[in-house]
Amino acid sequence: MKTGNTLLDEFISITEETSYTNVNISIGEAFSSRYNATCLKKYKDDPKMLTYSHDFLRTIECIILTTDGAFSWNKISSMSNFKFQSEENFLQWDGLGYKTILDLLLKNYPQKTGYNIDHQLSLEKTVTRIILKNNSVKIKCKDGSEYSSDHVVFTPSLGVLKHEHKNLFMPRLKRPKVDAIEDLGFDGVIKVILEFTTPWWRNSGEIFLVWNEEKRKNLAKDIPFGPTKDGDHWLSWFYLVGTSPNNSKALVGWILGPMVPKVEKLSKDQMKTGVMYTLKTFLGKDFNITEPIKVIHSKWYMNPNIRGTYSYETLISKKHGPSAQEALAEPITAKDGVPRILFAGEATSSHRFGTVDGAVETGYREADRLLKILKVK
Repeated sequence: MKTGNTLLDEFISITEETSYTNVNISIGEAFSSRYNATCLKKYKDDPKMLTYSHDFLRTIECIILTTDGAFSWNKISSMSNFKFQSEENFLQWDGLGYKTILDLLLKNYPQKTGYNIDHQLSLEKTVTRIILKNNSVKIKCKDGSEYSSDHVVFTPSLGVLKHEHKNLFMPRLKRPKVDAIEDLGFDGVIKVILEFTTPWWRNSGEIFLVWNEEKRKNLAKDIPFGPTKDGDHWLSWFYLVGTSPNNSKALVGWILGPMVPKVEKLSKDQMKTGVMYTLKTFLGKDFNITEPIKVIHSKWYMNPNIRGTYSYETLISKKHGPSAQEALAEPITAKDGVPRILFAGEATSSHRFGTVDGAVETGYREADRLLKILKVK
């Protein structure tokens, strides 16, 4: 544990002290180079620490992939417009869910004494076509229903746009918006939740799992199912487990890497077997690990309404110069010269993409834009 904390401190130090200015270098290349020049050089005469430093580099990659939602850190640009907030990065809804945002906007929290818009919401509607008319927009849905409006604020995930934009819009989207959709990154991560009858982990907080060569070799024979890639077993990308802020009887784990789409397709029993094997391998000597009563894992990449997690800046998107997020946010104007289709969502935020507050901010941005169009004061 002490060794891991030492290397984690090294990682934080490198992150804080290093500035990246080369648009042609990925965060993986840049960080690996810096890590090798510091940690590996520092421990060159300590074989044990040197080996551990090599093993820990995968853990560092997973930390970065969790932040950016990418399948590989070699896809992520080392230069970014993202602006970090100094505080309140991990606020929770305390079990109330994302609908709390809507409740706050409608003045229905803490008491439901504000506005009621239930009759104006249409749920479980799959939009199949967005048709731009001369001075209006028509929306077609999978169930055959249609809607017409003077303006539309569209808030899809970037993943949905990547999969559907060619068939969704009529007429088709033009460049540079298509370039932005194709060039920005939108991959996936897997969140695994395990519920137990009683907690056995003694408030251990977050535990990083560092796979050494011996543990990686054992995976193929001990867990002979699930995907592999370039000699890596899918479980070697299971790197973190921690407590849940709202459930004292639950643990939350994270699986990253290029095999996420295939790992999502594993059955509940396969996921349970793999995750419990990992916990017992790493923690079995220190804890009396009991069997979970429930194991569930996210399938965000498979979900046709999401197609991944959150956006990130790629090498290609940064090489094109102007902000790809700004191009994605640009409204589509009809023949009458009026913006008719407006775009919001985290991927359209130029500085807080990948975050909830970034998504909310873009909603305000497009609402303000619409008010100006309608000349509402």
